[in-house]
Amino acid sequence: MRLLEEEPRFNLTLLELLHNDFALTINGLDGDLPTDESGVDVDGIWNMVRRAVRDIPGFEVTRDVVIGTFSFAKYLMWKDLIDRAPQLMQSALVKYLIERGQDNAVLDKSGEVINVEELDDNVNTQDLFLPLPADSSQIAAVVASAKGRDFVLDGPPVPVSRKP
Repeated sequence: MRLLEEEPRFNLTLLELLHNDFALTINGLDGDLPTDESGVDVDGIWNMVRRAVRDIPGFEVTRDVVIGTFSFAKYLMWKDLIDRAPQLMQSALVKYLIERGQDNAVLDKSGEVINVEELDDNVNTQDLFLPLPADSSQIAAVVASAKGRDFVLDGPPVPVSRKP
């Protein structure tokens, strides 16, 4: 058995579970681990955990060890979302999706795209920039998007035939 190239770290998922489910924060284990003369201070770390959980019914720290390689890909993605939550909540759509079902969940810029029959009356074609040919339903979606509307476009793209 040998160390990997990366630094050893405490189980960050366990720390997050303790924080979220038991309002327990164990300082000093979420970054570089404490060391002693032989390297990582394993006994010191477990003593920190033991002291932190001693008053939680059903918790105890034992000297059993499980060794393995664990993937934290989903945790890191989740942590990235948590760390950027304030920035993400600036998006009206993300805010609505998170608060959906709550009284304050309102999507201000949602709504139907313009009715295709009303395109000619409401949209000046000189104001449109369409790099590819588009049918009326695609143009309606482009117009709604340009106005900052949030909507779901249902269905496959409609092929537009090119006439010679």
